[in-house]
Amino acid sequence: MRIALIFGTIIVILTGCSLISGYGESEQSILIDDDKIYSKNVSEERNSSELPNLMILSKDVAPTAVKYHYFRNKKQSQTYQSFSGEGILAETLNISLNKRLLVLDIPPFKEQATKWLKLSGKKIQWGKKRFYNSEFSPVYYRAAKVGNKNTMCIFFNMPYKISKQDHFERPNKAIIGYLCKKSGANRLAAIKSIFDSFSFSGKPAETGIMALIKKPDTINKNAVPYYSKNVQFLKISNPPIKGFPQDLTEAIDSVSPEIIE
Repeated sequence: MRIALIFGTIIVILTGCSLISGYGESEQSILIDDDKIYSKNVSEERNSSELPNLMILSKDVAPTAVKYHYFRNKKQSQTYQSFSGEGILAETLNISLNKRLLVLDIPPFKEQATKWLKLSGKKIQWGKKRFYNSEFSPVYYRAAKVGNKNTMCIFFNMPYKISKQDHFERPNKAIIGYLCKKSGANRLAAIKSIFDSFSFSGKPAETGIMALIKKPDTINKNAVPYYSKNVQFLKISNPPIKGFPQDLTEAIDSVSPEIIE
């Protein structure tokens, strides 16, 4: 009896001192873009030609700051971006392969979630896997409650260019990431509207439904003016992702499935 009482007292003391983290971390710890997770080498970028072109802008998501980092070699390019603003936080990784016989092997959402340092140690309650053919790109996504019950996160991957050489129709260009926001505007229609608001400087990706059907010049005419006037771009030296740059490449098998069968 005395041992149990002493053990319980120790747990209370440690929890109060934040030495043991519980499920109820504040919503603030997820949605606030904490500079501590970024490298100290951060610089403001003013040359528009050097800025990343992925933009998110809807009535529910209006970022005021974007942090980014480029990685490029002969095999691929990877562009990290974080989007932060009032009540929202998103992180994305845009991967584009340069070799014709390489494709992306995109990991499951639960595995992806472990790579983002911002979410490290958070308890995640997963929802249903879904698909939506957005105006920007096809998108596979899965809702989750991360840490605090009032914060909804949507994990997603957007395979916006499919390899013509791969029998399994895997992409050679894709965006993976997540977006977290406060409660509200988390219904399916609202989430789809957010995905429709993605753009490359206002334009759809190559496999976006609007690009395939209507081939418009733009799908979000407000994106570029808004980002030019209201968004601060900060270049960072190292993105907060475990194992960056991500090694998701796989060589295409030269033997067709028909021959294997």
